[in-house]
Amino acid sequence: MLSKHYRYTPVFPHEHEFFEILCLYDGTAHTAIQRIEHTLHTGDICIIPPHTTHSVGIFDDSVAFNILGHAAAFSQK
Repeated sequence: MLSKHYRYTPVFPHEHEFFEILCLYDGTAHTAIQRIEHTLHTGDICIIPPHTTHSVGIFDDSVAFNILGHAAAFSQK
């Protein structure tokens, strides 16, 4: 699934059953992955594996996209 990341939403730690690929199209985003903080910039891509605690904050006109996929989509059989 591909979706635009919401801006101006509260930052909250969470995790998923699937991979999340965060792509910064323009601007910056602040992330915390396993409580380690990062700042992403235009052109950066962040791959977050399933069951990994993370949060994302965008509080300006930056544009980011999420690509969400089940682990099975990334395995070879």
